[in-house]
Amino acid sequence: MKRTMITQLFILALLPFCACKAETYIKYTAVHDYNTLKNGDVVIIVNDTHTKAMAQYTYNKGRKNRATVEVFPTQDDVILISPDSLVSELSLGEINGDYWTLKDAKGYITSPDPDKNELTAETKVFKERKKTSLVQIMKDKDGIHCNIIFKGNKRCIDLFADTYFSCYDTNRNFYSVQLFLRDKEVEAVRIGEEGYATLYYETKSHLVPQSLTAYNVYLHNNKMIKGHTYVSGQPIPKGEAVILQGPSQLYELTPDTNSLPIDANNKLKGKEQKLTIESQKSLFYKLSLNKRNELNSVGFYWDSPNGHSITTKAHRAYLEVPSNLGLSQGYLLNSLPTSISQSIIEKQKISHIYELNGVEVVNPHHGIYIIDGKKVMIK
Repeated sequence: MKRTMITQLFILALLPFCACKAETYIKYTAVHDYNTLKNGDVVIIVNDTHTKAMAQYTYNKGRKNRATVEVFPTQDDVILISPDSLVSELSLGEINGDYWTLKDAKGYITSPDPDKNELTAETKVFKERKKTSLVQIMKDKDGIHCNIIFKGNKRCIDLFADTYFSCYDTNRNFYSVQLFLRDKEVEAVRIGEEGYATLYYETKSHLVPQSLTAYNVYLHNNKMIKGHTYVSGQPIPKGEAVILQGPSQLYELTPDTNSLPIDANNKLKGKEQKLTIESQKSLFYKLSLNKRNELNSVGFYWDSPNGHSITTKAHRAYLEVPSNLGLSQGYLLNSLPTSISQSIIEKQKISHIYELNGVEVVNPHHGIYIIDGKKVMIK
């Protein structure tokens, strides 16, 4: 296994690392066959690029329409939204098999005026031609998106100028929207532009999300090396604190039922909840950036002036080093590969080492071996 050295950095960083967090989100899946919709389904209206959804509240410039909330696409047909978001979840009501009502916490979505591009919510359903809450949900000509057309005035819901949702004459060259059906609550982790996050679940195992790599770290001679690596699709044992690395995005965490042992050599730890820890016997480091907020400065830094305390965040990992070994105020992450020495093999008690022909060895000498599925040069 190739090892990655984490270089020491003697700069105290106190900047928060906001991209590193695991949270609960609501999962929604795209509706492609509108014949499958049924009375009582809960949907949201999303723009054609799957970046914004219709909100509960009105646009802040006083227009009679709806503002937007941010959504996070994780796959082509899946988006995640924070449960704290004021997204307009719409309960479908079927009328005579041809029309629907769209009702949210504010009331029935309505196009009140046939001559204005207004979108409001009313406390009851209007069936008159000029003031209607009845809509047709029709597949767009592209076969993917849909047109939501009000019965009385033939106006269609659309996102205007990437700013707010309103309704427009169907003769206008409008952009289509798409319905997403509420699925369930899921746990997710976000990786920001820095490309890293940490993760810890004491009682749950999760699969490494697609496009991500997870790994723990070992400590040797006050230097860290990349420890066990978990690739996409592999389970992270419950109770194992890891670093996640990959493209900037929000990733859904898929639970797994494996009961794999944790790596006793891992120097990362974690907590299930926010907690302040203090100890004169240890130095505590959290994943962060340096004082200059440089993206290439991602590493583990003291969380307090003397390093003897840390305030953890739920489901995040931190580094704890004995005070007599933690000589650095920070350890900088980088991708420089390095060889692994025989002393590290002995001190870390790394097991399951194989020759290239697949024969397991107990006391490897100089040469190339297979450790954790990777080729490693032992010097």
